[in-house]
Amino acid sequence: MLLPMTRANNPLTDLQITRFHPHAELFTVRVWREDLGGGRVEWRGKVQCVATGEARYFNAWQSLAEFLIEKSKPTI
Repeated sequence: MLLPMTRANNPLTDLQITRFHPHAELFTVRVWREDLGGGRVEWRGKVQCVATGEARYFNAWQSLAEFLIEKSKPTI
């Protein structure tokens, strides 16, 4: 059985995680099923960069992956 990670059972603090992964990014992802009618449904979602607030809506997993890759690229 998987338990959700919470501050109570997470052995690492946010500061420790930042030290281990100084170039880490944090995103929130929300997904839901949209009723398209006629018995058809589609998965849709929203991904948001916590640091910048930039968000993108998607209805294909590829769009989610592209956003995460784009935002995870190192800046020079």
